[in-house]
Amino acid sequence: MTKKEIIEIISEETNTKKSHSRAVVESVLDVFVDVLASEGRIEIRNFGVFKVKDTPARIGRNPVTKEVADVPARKIIQFKAGKTMKQVVNEGTPE
Repeated sequence: MTKKEIIEIISEETNTKKSHSRAVVESVLDVFVDVLASEGRIEIRNFGVFKVKDTPARIGRNPVTKEVADVPARKIIQFKAGKTMKQVVNEGTPE
């Protein structure tokens, strides 16, 4: 699913213009990025938790050439689904 499809669904469900739905979706996504960059964690009850995690520097290896390469430390974003989301995905019914 793409952002455009999400905007269309929200526009239909809320009976609003696509331009308004687009503004709302983009604002929500901007807030997610800003909060993750500044605070490192977002928790949405019954949906899940987004968390920034530091990965240490390590030595990697190219599987084809077997060449050794340094992989720098970096930050990754992890997502852990909430209880309700897991239930709906696994069983197809909300709590």
